[in-house]
Amino acid sequence: MGATNTESLVFVRTLEAPAQGSSIAEAHTAYDGRLVLIWQNAEGARTQCQVYKKNGSCESISFSAFPGHVSFVMPMPGNRWLGCKARTWYEEGKPLADSAWIVSEQGKVLSSGNMGDALSCPTVAQDETIWAPYFDEHPGRDEGPVDESSDYGKYTAGDSGMTVFDDHLKVLGRHNSPTYVMDVYYSHHDGYRYWYLSYPDWIIDNWSASGQGEPMAADDELELRGAPFLMYKNRLARLSVFESE
Repeated sequence: MGATNTESLVFVRTLEAPAQGSSIAEAHTAYDGRLVLIWQNAEGARTQCQVYKKNGSCESISFSAFPGHVSFVMPMPGNRWLGCKARTWYEEGKPLADSAWIVSEQGKVLSSGNMGDALSCPTVAQDETIWAPYFDEHPGRDEGPVDESSDYGKYTAGDSGMTVFDDHLKVLGRHNSPTYVMDVYYSHHDGYRYWYLSYPDWIIDNWSASGQGEPMAADDELELRGAPFLMYKNRLARLSVFESE
């Protein structure tokens, strides 16, 4: 992006923590532009996902509402919630255990499945598809076809690609990034495009029905290589923390 104009964010209001000692572990935007906050307790365990509308009203679900331990929780269209594990293990000759669940707002399990090992930053799109990138425990691309997860009965999916699932946690296909991707640090879907920030090049890429968009390189001058971002329509915000003296 080169030298970039920046501006300070304007204070709106303070959000109340769901429990004493809670702190924000993660913040991003949902498929419809709502603010999503993941809260953690004093020990660092993630406890609750809250989604805020523009009028300030909040919907939430506890991480404990899912049948098993989950690393990620996010809202889905139709008042549903997705929860999934980052790690899963495959035992030769045995079916994959469930590591992802879609539940109703009352906590009823609607779908379950396995999204693969080394899952990072899954994202839900407005069309109900789920985009799942993976970190660098990937099979060797040079040694043959890339292994898939879930329906294909494999252990993991990985390098430079994202597996796309439907809202029943069945594999629809893969999106392969033109950028070399070892880890995806942040991702979301703004209702129009799927956005992802990846290591080692710290490039923000985006993908929509019309194809791959123009990549945006990190701004070294602002030291934003690994900084999170929020994106909605044509507005991009890069977030950084500066220590006060």
